[in-house]
Amino acid sequence: MSFLQLEYLVGELPRYPQRLTIEPGKLRYESHSNLSNPGSLGIGLFERPLTEKEFEAIASTFSPASFAALPDQRGQVLSGDRFRRIRLTVEGQTLEKIVGTKLPVDAGLQRTIDRLERLVEDVKQHPVSVLRINLRDAAVDRSGMFSGILELTGSGAQRVLFRNPLTLVNAAQGSIDVYWWPYRADMSRSNVETTIVTDIAKASDMQGGGILGTFRIRARLANAPAGAFSLQVRYSNMAATSENTDVVVGQLFSTPITMTAK
Repeated sequence: MSFLQLEYLVGELPRYPQRLTIEPGKLRYESHSNLSNPGSLGIGLFERPLTEKEFEAIASTFSPASFAALPDQRGQVLSGDRFRRIRLTVEGQTLEKIVGTKLPVDAGLQRTIDRLERLVEDVKQHPVSVLRINLRDAAVDRSGMFSGILELTGSGAQRVLFRNPLTLVNAAQGSIDVYWWPYRADMSRSNVETTIVTDIAKASDMQGGGILGTFRIRARLANAPAGAFSLQVRYSNMAATSENTDVVVGQLFSTPITMTAK
C-alpha cells in the first residue's frame, strides 16, 4: 500500500519548520530559515514535478508497516530542540516519528532521514519564489559604528513577495539585526552579541539581475572587539497574514564575513 502524502519537518524555527512534502505528482519544499546554509540558500518555496515512476520509487522505500515499527524519541525531545518529524499519511491513518538532537537515532530511522535529506537537496535546485540576502560594503569604525549595504534578491518562476526592511524598524514581528562574535577560522559562532538595526534607508532604485531592494543599514555595536571578528546580518519576518499568505516568512541570514574596526 502506497502513502497518500509524506511530510518531513525540521524545527529550525519551531513555529515555522522547514517542510518537505511528497505526494503524487509533486515534490515541494518550504524553507523558513537558512541559518544552516547562510547566504547561498534563500527562504521561500521550492517545487518540482514528480513523475509517477519517481513517486513509486520513493513509496517503495516507505512501507507503512515497516515505518510504524521504527523506534523514535516521542516524549524525549526537549522543548526548543531542533526536532525532525516524519509524518506518513496512508488510507485511514497518519503515522508519525520524531527525533531530537540529544539522543542517538535508531539506524533504520536515520537511513529514512538521510533519504529525505537527499530529496531536500534535490528540490532546492528548483526555486519557485525564493528570497535571498547579500551584505556588501560593510565597515565598522573605531567607535563601533557599523554600516553596510543590504541587498535582497529573488529567484524562481513566481514573483517574490516580502516585507520591506523599512517597515521592520520597531516592528512587532520582524526586524533587521546585526550579529557579531569573536573570529574563528571556521567562522563558527560563540559568545554571540546582537543589536537591532533601527537606521535603515533605501540605497538605490536599481532593478534587474534579480535585485528586489537595496538598503543602507547602520547600527552601533556595543563592546565591538578591537581585533578581527565575524559578523552577519539577519532579515526576520515572522508575521504570516491571512490577507497575503504568499509573503515570505522566516529568518534570512547573510554569509558571515570577517571584520576589523578601522
